[in-house]
Amino acid sequence: MRLRSGAEPVYYSKTGSYYSNMTTGLGDSLLENLTESVSYTTVSELLGTSGTYGFQLTMTPTVTVSVSESQLNPLKFSVNVRGTGSPLSNGTVKYCLVIVNDQGDYPTYSLDSGTASLDNLGSVLLNFPAIDGSSRSFVLFAYAYLPGLVGMSYYKQVTDNTNYIIPLVSNIENGEIILAHSRDIDDESDPTPLTYNATFLTVSEDLVFASNSLHNSTGLIEPDDDEPHILTISKDTSGILVVTYKKSDATTGISLMPWGIGPLSFPITFGESPAGKEWVSTSMRQVVVDKVGYQAVLSLWSLEGYEMIGQ
Repeated sequence: MRLRSGAEPVYYSKTGSYYSNMTTGLGDSLLENLTESVSYTTVSELLGTSGTYGFQLTMTPTVTVSVSESQLNPLKFSVNVRGTGSPLSNGTVKYCLVIVNDQGDYPTYSLDSGTASLDNLGSVLLNFPAIDGSSRSFVLFAYAYLPGLVGMSYYKQVTDNTNYIIPLVSNIENGEIILAHSRDIDDESDPTPLTYNATFLTVSEDLVFASNSLHNSTGLIEPDDDEPHILTISKDTSGILVVTYKKSDATTGISLMPWGIGPLSFPITFGESPAGKEWVSTSMRQVVVDKVGYQAVLSLWSLEGYEMIGQ
């Protein structure tokens, strides 16, 4: 989590701090206090390669899971899974559907989890016959696996994205998370206040989903709040922070943040680009992070040039 993204950092006006920016979509991000993250320059110095070697580390999920909505009423999802170059035939999918309910002062949510089998083409259709998803906010998490090989993906729908709640990692060591109104980061966002309900979703070794309560899990967030809203997560537990939010007109949404990179299978690119470099050495390994399989590639090149040895 500490490896600093190469993307432009995000500024949060309430704390006057910048945050390293790893974002996969609207409301799905890992934004970490820049003072907590580790830069490429720092890593090079710690490794003793500064001024001698340049490098890039990429981590890409080995198993590619794609989730798409195939019907809203009743709600159905299509899940397709591929390994390295071929379908993950006859594997298993563990899934969890989080549905947002707009009744009450704060948004509530319900969980519907289960298991399904992939066919020989690595596909399965997940059906939720009792749910009309046409005017609901929801997210479906799907973990696909064969013994020793796990991949993950998700599909999300919101009924309002004109403003939303953004989790910010303020302090990794203390597990401190700030819930920010999007207006305080994006001046063009709608300033309407948002009520929220947050939970921490964990996945056990056998890929069973569990919702964990958090202190200060419900509240009201306004752009002009004097004090930030803070949640605390155990630094020793990986999982997904799920923040459901609601506006006064009952439109709703969901923001997601991984605690660790594996729970949402975030890809990583860290370091300089090897493009245009000469004599690049590449090493590839298959690794597991938070149960999810990754293909890790380390590219290395000399910064001091090279010398051709004559015959």
